[in-house]
This record gives sequence, structure tokens and C-alpha cells, in this order.
Amino acid sequence: MFALSNIRERDNLIPTFAIIGYISDKQNNLVTYHTIQKDKLSSGEPLTKETANGIFGALKAELQPYSFKGIIPRNVLHFNMKVNLELTWICNPKVKKLYFAEDTDIKSKSYPIPKLIFRLIGKTISVFAIKSNDPINENTQVYFSPFLNVDNNGNVCMGDTSLNYQNFEHYEEIMQFIENQFFCSMFTHIHNSNMLNKNVVLAYKEHENKKKFNEQLLVESPFKIHHIYEN
Repeated sequence: MFALSNIRERDNLIPTFAIIGYISDKQNNLVTYHTIQKDKLSSGEPLTKETANGIFGALKAELQPYSFKGIIPRNVLHFNMKVNLELTWICNPKVKKLYFAEDTDIKSKSYPIPKLIFRLIGKTISVFAIKSNDPINENTQVYFSPFLNVDNNGNVCMGDTSLNYQNFEHYEEIMQFIENQFFCSMFTHIHNSNMLNKNVVLAYKEHENKKKFNEQLLVESPFKIHHIYEN
């Protein structure tokens, strides 16, 4: 039996068990479970379903570090934890303080925003708009985001803004963090010349001190909701 101390010393890991699979020409296959004691394998025993569920259940929990606080919120459209976190949700209309670079000719102040869809994949954000009275289903029409720094595919250029959400435990905290980082970032450039049915500067000027976004200014994108979370 070879020593396991090299792995333990290098990675500061303590081996505690091993699973070994046996294959024969007669297809009499066997999987055994062995504990490790003093750097040596025990004689082992056939791996039971209960033991396997315990081992791989713990591994699954470790690989999926986030959870919801309780019932999945109604504004969540889709979530998945593969190699990267994938999370799609709705942000309801509200009034937010937005910040613009001076050369945009748009004042940094509070503006109404329409109903939005946020899409997070790893540390990449996409933002789209939908109309507040449209029913939500997979074929709901999606509109271009009415914000600077967002291209016609919804991709957001966040510059140096931090998107480090690894220290959060719950999806709700991540969604709130991403929204805050987006709205508090500096809007600097128009990445989609067709984002509104009106000159962007004039459109924002008309929305100063307003409580509700004029949805007639939104421009249809080529996407439906299912295109957003299926990409």
C-alpha cells in the first residue's frame, strides 16, 4: 500500500475514505467502501446505497454553496448552479438614483425605471426590460434595456465595479447586491443606439422628477423571456 502523506502535506488534506470499483470479464462488478486508518486502507465492504447517498449528498451541498432563505421568490425566473452560478430574475418598477458621466449630458439624479430582467452568469450581467402589464411566461416579449453601458444583447459593461458575491449565502442577497452594483455604477456610453424610441438625453430629461417610466419609449428586442435564460 502506498503512503498518502504526500497529498496530505501538500494540500493540507486528511484522507478519510476511498471508493474502489472492480470489474471482471464476467461482468460481476463490485464497488467497495474503505476507511483510511494510519495512511492505510481498511479491508473494506460493499458500498451500500445509504453510504453512497451520504457521501455524494454532502459533496453536492458543498458544490452548491447558495440557497434560498425559504420559498423561492416569485420574481425568480430561473436558477442553476453548474460551473458558474446562473440566476435570472425580475426587478419591479421603482425610482432609483442613477449616475452619469458628465460628457453624457444626462444629470445624475433619481429616475423611474421600468420592469427589468436581470441575468447573472458567473460574474457577467445582462439586463433587459419588459412591460409592467404583460403576463409573465416563456413567450413574453422582451425589450431593450433603457440604460447606457448595455448593448443590444443585454450585456452590461460594468467597468471596474466589483461583482464579488462569493461571501453571500442566499440567492436573495446576491440579487440585491447585483442590482445595487448595477444602479450605483457610472453610466458612461451608449452601447445600443436603438435602446429607446427617442433621443436618449431628451428621454432622460423628460423623466426627471417623474414616478413612472414611459413604457412607450421601449423598443422591442428579438428576444422572448425563454431566450434569456436558455442562452
